[in-house]
Amino acid sequence: MIRARRAAGLLFLLVAPSLSIAAQPAVETAVALHTPERAMVRTRIPAGSRLAEASAFHGLTGDPARGWSRTPRSFEPGPDGGLVFLSEVAAGSDGWFRVSLPIPDSRPPPGTDLSFTAEISPPPGYRIADAFPVGTATDDETRAIRLALPAPPSLLRFRVLPADDRRIGLAALVDGAVALLLVALAGFGVRRLLRPTVPEPNDPS
Repeated sequence: MIRARRAAGLLFLLVAPSLSIAAQPAVETAVALHTPERAMVRTRIPAGSRLAEASAFHGLTGDPARGWSRTPRSFEPGPDGGLVFLSEVAAGSDGWFRVSLPIPDSRPPPGTDLSFTAEISPPPGYRIADAFPVGTATDDETRAIRLALPAPPSLLRFRVLPADDRRIGLAALVDGAVALLLVALAGFGVRRLLRPTVPEPNDPS
């Protein structure tokens, strides 16, 4: 019995690190805002990711009004042998932050893990609004926005508002519209189920 427990413990020690590595995202980004107008962005590709084998990366620059263009992105080796991309981003004249993410110049091999996580941390007294992509979760203590996607997007887009500014953003309006649509569809389905059935007339033939 003791030998079995020791064997199980040894197996756990061997398997646990591989599980943690497997759960690690292929790309992870941290956006830290020290002021409402400027943010520091750190994107990391771990050494175990096949994306780290790419020799060149690019990102999108520009804005919706003037158009977008591809610009080479520089990187430096991380302490674990992965790649680290650092940049500073300022809010546009319209108040929106548009954070460009590194994209490999060459197409990754089939089956490459493209999982992506990001965390956007606002400065004290502020909150993140209208973050895109959607599917974000808010940390009530730090007001940080976290998201997880099956693949990295080209851009992260968001606004920074004072914490006491309760204006309803675009994301909230879309969520509300979807919720109302689902309620309407559910009500329609319930009415169809509860409606009494009318017996069909007898076939004279």
